Amino acid sequence: MIDQLHGVVAPFTTAFKADGAIDFSAIKPQIDWLIGNGVHGVAGGGSTGEGHALDRGEYQELMAATVEAAAGRVPVVAGIIANTTAEVAR
Repeated sequence: MIDQLHGVVAPFTTAFKADGAIDFSAIKPQIDWLIGNGVHGVAGGGSTGEGHALDRGEYQELMAATVEAAAGRVPVVAGIIANTTAEVAR
């Protein structure tokens, strides 16, 4: 889908529960709303600021849930915020 990137690729927030765990139930409603309002793609785990606070496992789970919620309707961009190039490569 990378060749389909164009227009508005919207970031969305990662909701957290009171215990600090990601609230995965909040992802699909946000993705549905964004797509329903005309975005051309979505970006998770990056530019809204929380990406650097996730460990690698949480980040992978977030991206998997984002891809599932988008269900092929729009491209998904993985936002990457890390302190080192080595961490980004991992």
